[in-house]
Amino acid sequence: MTPILGRGDSSPSNGPKPLARTVRDAEADAVRATWRGKVRDLPDLLTEELRPAQVKAIEGIERSLAEPRFSRSLVQMATGAGKTFTAVTETYRLLKFGGFRRVLFLVDRNNLGDQTLREFQNYATPDDGRRFTELYNVDKLTGAGMAHRASVGLRWAQRRLSWPDWQSSAVEAGVAPGATRAQRSPTV
Repeated sequence: MTPILGRGDSSPSNGPKPLARTVRDAEADAVRATWRGKVRDLPDLLTEELRPAQVKAIEGIERSLAEPRFSRSLVQMATGAGKTFTAVTETYRLLKFGGFRRVLFLVDRNNLGDQTLREFQNYATPDDGRRFTELYNVDKLTGAGMAHRASVGLRWAQRRLSWPDWQSSAVEAGVAPGATRAQRSPTV
């Protein structure tokens, strides 16, 4: 069976190592060879710690990413509705089950970067209760880019970036195209 590739599943900028990994994954399980294939097969969402709007947002993100025509999604939630917690929960699911290696998390104000970092540090994973940062490295990006060991890069965006601008910035920072974008403002 041939894996279904959609926009963002494969790119020459990913380099030979990710391509080799995709080929090995395809030999082992052709349906789940790409990140999109893995997103289509995510385990059920554990909803005990989530509000109904957060569950709806996460399910919408995953439905959007599973479609071959989408490589991003947009979530709108009211102030105080738990956008950051929702984004951290989805980041965890994409890193653990969705085949993602890195996630770029953009914030529109510098103080939100500190708040977001604390949210990642305090997040208890729903399956075994360990802290997110025990499992994955989270780094605030500097002018030097994303640390090689980082799974999540936090970056303050001085201006709102359009998708092509963000994609080229992500590639410069070492983030594979197709990584999620979470932006804190009225939208995540």
